[in-house]
Amino acid sequence: MTLSAKSIFTLAVLWLCACTGKGPENSPRYGESSPPQAEPNPAAGVEEKNVEVAAAGMPYALRLTASLLDFCDDRGLHSIDLITHLESRPAQGCPKMAPPDAGCTALPGQVKLSSKASDANDTLSYAGLSYSLQGRILDCALDAKRLVVATTRNVVAILPDVPTPVTLSSNGADRVTAYAGWVAYSQRNKVMATQKH
Repeated sequence: MTLSAKSIFTLAVLWLCACTGKGPENSPRYGESSPPQAEPNPAAGVEEKNVEVAAAGMPYALRLTASLLDFCDDRGLHSIDLITHLESRPAQGCPKMAPPDAGCTALPGQVKLSSKASDANDTLSYAGLSYSLQGRILDCALDAKRLVVATTRNVVAILPDVPTPVTLSSNGADRVTAYAGWVAYSQRNKVMATQKH
């Protein structure tokens, strides 16, 4: 059977449509718009960095620099690179373990506690505003004007003129430190660090 030139052309068109998926059933009809494209999610632009390290015993002497997280435990001093997460063991020893700053006494004149011993939750005043926290304060630190507080129930950041604290962790923490946008805190035998842009 000999195919005419018109038949060959029709078969070629059908074969091309099948390969590309551009057949009539896949193409929008005349006057119809194409299917909507997914809109970009603004929250997807928020970059969050996290580091988590297991400690031997209760970690203490937490310290942050621009690129490192240092802490001490039963094995001595640890230094964690915040970018690569690689750990090194500096030669210098650890300082004597000091108690956490449960009364925010390292920030004289900036933070005032107004809780009673019988209260289950602490209340503090900072930059002219009062904040009712969840749980009792165990430690606090200041990064520029951002106050970071670790309580028995969570870890929060407080900014001047912002009436609601930002929750960084929904679990309580024993110690906390902050520097250059990073916040590090310990929960039993774990040390976490987080930074959001």
